[in-house]
Amino acid sequence: GAALFFDEADALFGKRGEVKEARDRWANLEVNHLLVELEQHDGVVIMATNLRQNMDEAFLRRIHALVEFPMPDARGRLELWRRAFPAGVVPPPDEALRTLSDTLELSGGLIRNIATDAIIAAHRDRGLANSLDAETPIEVSARRVLMSARREFEKLERPMLTSALPARWRAWLDAADGRRRGARG
Repeated sequence: GAALFFDEADALFGKRGEVKEARDRWANLEVNHLLVELEQHDGVVIMATNLRQNMDEAFLRRIHALVEFPMPDARGRLELWRRAFPAGVVPPPDEALRTLSDTLELSGGLIRNIATDAIIAAHRDRGLANSLDAETPIEVSARRVLMSARREFEKLERPMLTSALPARWRAWLDAADGRRRGARG
């Protein structure tokens, strides 16, 4: 009666390949063994991956229901931004969230990561003395979210397309770049 959940399933259920050396043979044997075990399991098996193309076709043939979660559109991203800030946190104004939604194509997980980073940074910016005051909500500015977004793009080694951002926001990024260069140089 148990359900099995495999996150990043492509790593475990990867394509079998040509046997060129001993470890290839063992990898193929492991995949074959998993296929047999899955066939014998009476419960539900859930596999999550963002690299479906790397999974062995034998596993894909055994999938009864395939649910794809496409990247959210601007409207979906706006709703995700609105929900990313918990109670006790004052998010950026809705206009700023709309700008983020319209200009940065992000998944829900990346939006959550950016919002979390921005909340932590806003908490740190507020200072230790004030952080003990639980009555005062943490305020997260659009600038703070933008800086967190840039860090997330850097972490992913993806370019952050800024041409559609308001000029004031691009100036925030340029100023931060100047400070970074000054600190390194």
